[in-house]
Amino acid sequence: MTPSVAELGKKLILACCTGSISSLRGLLNEAPSFPPQSLPTDQYLLQTAAREGQADCLRFLFDHLPGCARTPNKWDPPLPEGLTYTDIPKKWRIYDDGVIHEAIAGQNPVGIFEVFFDYEMSPDISLERAGSPLAQAVARNQLDLATYLLSKGADPNEDSTFNKDTILGAAARLPTPDLLLVLLEHRASVVGSQALRQAAQYGRIRNAEILLQNGANVDEMFTKSKYDANMKPTEVPWGCALHFAVGGGVLHYEHVDSQSEFVRFLLQQGARVDCLDEAGETPLQKAKRLIKTDIVEVFEDFSSQE
Repeated sequence: MTPSVAELGKKLILACCTGSISSLRGLLNEAPSFPPQSLPTDQYLLQTAAREGQADCLRFLFDHLPGCARTPNKWDPPLPEGLTYTDIPKKWRIYDDGVIHEAIAGQNPVGIFEVFFDYEMSPDISLERAGSPLAQAVARNQLDLATYLLSKGADPNEDSTFNKDTILGAAARLPTPDLLLVLLEHRASVVGSQALRQAAQYGRIRNAEILLQNGANVDEMFTKSKYDANMKPTEVPWGCALHFAVGGGVLHYEHVDSQSEFVRFLLQQGARVDCLDEAGETPLQKAKRLIKTDIVEVFEDFSSQE
């Protein structure tokens, strides 16, 4: 008995969730009998399989979905002819790079990426503003996925995307140094990464220690891009690690060292106290303006010991 169009759509999605290739084989044979706008799109089925970690199912879909047959990038199938994005019901939402994003956030990211690479996905595929799969894995603190991507040649030194944030910098924000160490093992560059800035902002003394041991300059003056009325960028001073340790402001994250502890750590590493930030303030002046008395006391105690 031929299922109704509503039943067919539900069964297709269920088969992708459970990884039932035998069910998918029969259901896909019935799908051409129905108008394409009445069924979940090829990309939605791929997103579902990727999210649920159904690697064998995803491989089957790559080989058998009509949209996948029309492109070498199996993870990005075009819509059926005559169908537009506005025709797709919200319950079957698809979005740019959706299959990849669902894989990263899903149940079996390494297994799904193994399938992606079997179909010649680049490990450095661009996810536009989201960066790359490696950038997303690091931001989500997914050690296994990041390690796997690096083993496949993912670049740990890809260009930064926002405020000079880099992959190494994202790792420096994390509560444990595991990802930071893996990136350094795969030749992530400390110089120019601004990772020490992010370790200071997020109160990660252990990560800062590792960065300093691997070539970070405790007195590095970080810069940022500033745009004029014609949107022409110029580099302007932003501050040193001490400035960002004073500023902090992310103490709701887990396992964070206090701002005063981080300031003390940097001073013990020989950090200069006379660097000026974009406002023309030294770290101590900034601490006084922000009325951070515990940090001011650290500066004063350290000064009295010299």
